[in-house]
Amino acid sequence: MIGSFIQYRNEQGTVTLVALLMLVLLTLIGVAVSRQTSTDIRIAGNMIPYKQEFYLAEGGVAREVAELNRGSYPIISLEVPQLLASDTDTDLPAPAHRVNGEPYQFTVRYIGHFKPPTGSGFSIIKYSRYDYEIDSRGGNAHIISRAYSIGPKAE
Repeated sequence: MIGSFIQYRNEQGTVTLVALLMLVLLTLIGVAVSRQTSTDIRIAGNMIPYKQEFYLAEGGVAREVAELNRGSYPIISLEVPQLLASDTDTDLPAPAHRVNGEPYQFTVRYIGHFKPPTGSGFSIIKYSRYDYEIDSRGGNAHIISRAYSIGPKAE
């Protein structure tokens, strides 16, 4: 029983050394995690302007599709692909072409008319599909989209 309380000279300070090594290891892990987190925050901060520009361009496409659905851009000839509108036109329908107050650059082109999509419920005898290309830019983001509408058969 007395032998269990005997302290050997070569074991003095072992607990202190192990505790010190654990503190150093935990400190290194904490520093590494902190650096990684700050890098991730900087990356996320750099993505904000790009995402804003992308959403502006995407909103521009949605805005121009809405204008097409309103009939704001008349087609001059059904047979010829043509530019219907762009941000440089001065006589665009009101209101101004903006998304959340920000202007965007765009062009709307008429591509042509085709048979309506199969399974859409529209007869190819009575209806046509009118295709448009919408090109929208917000800053450095650039989206080219295709839209179509179903209407009376083109003749």
